[in-house]
Amino acid sequence: MLIYSAASDQESITSLKTETRNLRARMLKDELQHSEFMSLVKENLLVSLQLLRKVLFPSLTGSLPVLIVAVWLGTHLTYTLPQESEPVTVDIIPPVTGISFYPENFFLQQGIDVRFIPEIDGGPVRIVGKDGLVYSGMPHDHPAPSIQKRKWWNALIGNSAGYIEADSAVEEIRWGFPRKVFIQGVPAWIATWEFPYFMSVFIVAIVLKLGLRIE
Repeated sequence: MLIYSAASDQESITSLKTETRNLRARMLKDELQHSEFMSLVKENLLVSLQLLRKVLFPSLTGSLPVLIVAVWLGTHLTYTLPQESEPVTVDIIPPVTGISFYPENFFLQQGIDVRFIPEIDGGPVRIVGKDGLVYSGMPHDHPAPSIQKRKWWNALIGNSAGYIEADSAVEEIRWGFPRKVFIQGVPAWIATWEFPYFMSVFIVAIVLKLGLRIE
């Protein structure tokens, strides 16, 4: 909210909001002719578009800190290792034959059913196909549910678990890590980090908006 306030033209926004309220009040009068009403509708639309133009860039700029923290939280606090080193599922997409998993003592494999035994202090794992290396990294370091090939946006938002080799026939590796629960005894959508984080952001934003009279 502070960044938004500094980046926006508060005087113009206040003036446009006042003009919008006045136009809407005039639109509610019973004695208006149809032509007058439509003229007010058009004028209100134009003022609303001007207001949108005034607040759009400052709003996007002000949201960046919230999104940066959310990305960090999503990377580090969304998933966790299962208790007591319980094996998690490993799905190769699309299914490819001739895949081997190393170190072998980290994996349980029965046909196409593959399970990974995560260890907090475990080293890197390697997944190898008939044509060579598919993946090498530590998906259990910051547990990630999905590993894919590197995309352009990974230059901004990286995956600490690593990436699938660019020339591999495998497009995605899915790991069945459980979501981290912060609040017990509540619905699942409240129990994880997203609800307390975004609710806190919302409350603080409202307090700042009202307390500092930010338009």
